[in-house]
Amino acid sequence: ETLRRMGPRAVTAIPKLLRVLDGKDRHVAAAAARVLGAQGAAAVMGLRERLDAPRADTRGLAVVALGEIGPPASSAADKLSGRLEFVEGRELLQLVTALGRIGSKATVAVPGLVAILKHSHRDSRGAACEALGRIGAAAHGATEALSAVAQRDPVDFVRRAAQRANAEIIRQRAGQVAAKLIPETNPVPDELRE
Repeated sequence: ETLRRMGPRAVTAIPKLLRVLDGKDRHVAAAAARVLGAQGAAAVMGLRERLDAPRADTRGLAVVALGEIGPPASSAADKLSGRLEFVEGRELLQLVTALGRIGSKATVAVPGLVAILKHSHRDSRGAACEALGRIGAAAHGATEALSAVAQRDPVDFVRRAAQRANAEIIRQRAGQVAAKLIPETNPVPDELRE
């Protein structure tokens, strides 16, 4: 608990905390994952390595910690997204949630997340919608698939998640397009004009 409250100042404890993730006491390992998630970019490399751990619970804790780190964990997005097609259930939800928390830095995950929109598990479909919305404009290639989910998914909360995600992607994309089309409006002061 003390290390968690220390936040980024606990950076010197990262190697020991990473070893604890592999330990037998899962309550202590979960606490270590929470502390690692508070360490930011300094913990990403070690957590990324734990994505190959033989134990599913260790991999899951590493995924959750990377999600807590958010955008600074972008260097793990490729490895996280590469696991999407090989996992199910809770592990899939953890991966999708972590990628959504990484946000716009997780563009590599867009194709995998779009594929999950057709998954049989409704929570996975809903989480994929939310993750695509958090990725934002970089997920503009997903708008057609999200529109289809918003219209045809049999589950109401999944349809609403798809609508929100599509709206966010379109809003961000429109802002990018507008920024390119509208010249900067920094008027030149009279004293600087020739």
